[in-house]
Amino acid sequence: MRQAVAARALTRTGGAAVVGLLAVAGLLPSAAADGPSAPSALSYTCRFPSGDQPVTVTVATELPAAGTAGRAVDPGTVTTSVALPDTEVAALAKQGTSLTARTSLEVALTDGGTAATAAWPGTQPTAAAVPSSGGMTVTTTGRAPTFEGDTPGRLTVSAGNLDLRLQLSPASAGAAPAEVDASCTADSGRVTTVGTVDLAGPTGTPTPLPSGRPPSIAPSAGAATAPPRARTAGPAPKSAGAGGRRAGTVVRPAAPECIGDHSNPLAMSAYITGLSNVNKLHGASLIPVSCAKILQGPSKLVFGGGYIVTILQHSTGSLYYKGEPETTPGRATFLSFGFMPTTATMTLRQIGPMTIDSVLHQVTFTYQQGETVIRVPLQLYVSNVTVNGKSLDVGPNCRTEGSVYSPDPDAPAGDGPHLVVTGHVESTSGVTVGYTLVNGGVVDGSVTIPPFTGCTAGGQDLDPLLTASISGHGNYVKQVQGGVCFAGNQGDPAASGCTPDYQPLIVPEPER
Repeated sequence: MRQAVAARALTRTGGAAVVGLLAVAGLLPSAAADGPSAPSALSYTCRFPSGDQPVTVTVATELPAAGTAGRAVDPGTVTTSVALPDTEVAALAKQGTSLTARTSLEVALTDGGTAATAAWPGTQPTAAAVPSSGGMTVTTTGRAPTFEGDTPGRLTVSAGNLDLRLQLSPASAGAAPAEVDASCTADSGRVTTVGTVDLAGPTGTPTPLPSGRPPSIAPSAGAATAPPRARTAGPAPKSAGAGGRRAGTVVRPAAPECIGDHSNPLAMSAYITGLSNVNKLHGASLIPVSCAKILQGPSKLVFGGGYIVTILQHSTGSLYYKGEPETTPGRATFLSFGFMPTTATMTLRQIGPMTIDSVLHQVTFTYQQGETVIRVPLQLYVSNVTVNGKSLDVGPNCRTEGSVYSPDPDAPAGDGPHLVVTGHVESTSGVTVGYTLVNGGVVDGSVTIPPFTGCTAGGQDLDPLLTASISGHGNYVKQVQGGVCFAGNQGDPAASGCTPDYQPLIVPEPER
């Protein structure tokens, strides 16, 4: 019997939301794990193919005894042991001589009357011999995701459902390996608490926990990252811990206003810049440093599909420049038709929703890979044109007929033309390289620039001239995003990647 493992979303009751993003790297400063805690022995009943069996599940974590509200708490390495009864071991011995194990323990994080759930994965990679008689214990270990409590007081971590998978080496050569799945539930009326964390308030003194927002789940801490190159002046910012978050005083170069929404716990902001080729002009146009405001979506865990776990997240965003959904206007100079020096101001205006879809696969317990796909409809506006040093009036509404667009066979049904840029990430043994929405990095793609319309000068139609000079397909786009400012976080702005007025600390540079 093989039992399917259902997908579980990271849910928050009470309307509060998940903070953190995929990128298994730790991205927020966290309360460090204190070392192994006293194991909690819990009474469970597991449904094996042979029938229901009582088992003892022991859970040990590295939860700290105390933390700070609004800061990530790191459970560290979680060890889960399952004591298999004699009758089940006897059944296993008929199917194989040794076994490995995987577990997924659901935990509830209770913050007064509200709660969030998470899954703690574990593996026993080294095969253990199956005895011919008597019981045996399988033990798995795994890195747990960090979590965050939003209000001071005591936060309780309780064990929930446990999924157990045993893979047995065949007793005879040539036989296929056997897999045994068991779905386990905690016995009713028994204690399931595996740890508590006392969260201090702003004064540093724990206070009674009021009902309110539940704790939030963030990616696990401890992974190093390679954030995008940033232009800074003055002393370099100090690290706020592993994971690439930066804190401390830093003097930024000039950048457009990008103040995030401090009242929304899901609000983030980031600076973007980059280069876009214009094939017909044999050159690249600079995308000046521009502001993007992002509303982070909830994360969802999906089990199966050949991976230990897959994390999905859907977020939304908008460009922002002086109250308008557009990039910072930028000047670009080209040789039109290969010989005529032409300079123009180019602006990309957002004309529909920006969506940000991220997926991260936990391939093994030391390797993750994923990608983020950003879709946004952008209309190109051209103004302030000079040709060979002489002004050319193209009117106030010279633009492409619609959005620039990219090939997108996976676009949601009903979507119109839009730009698509994609970022990739890999993490090996805690070292993460590539793009994540939180840490930033490089995203790229290819776009078609549609024909122009509305370009007139003294009654003369200049649409054909602009179309012949600029429009076309296969124009490579390479954008760089800086690390985000978690504008919705309370507390020290610098620890959340923000200036004192909640603008992003990191200003990226374009890369060729």
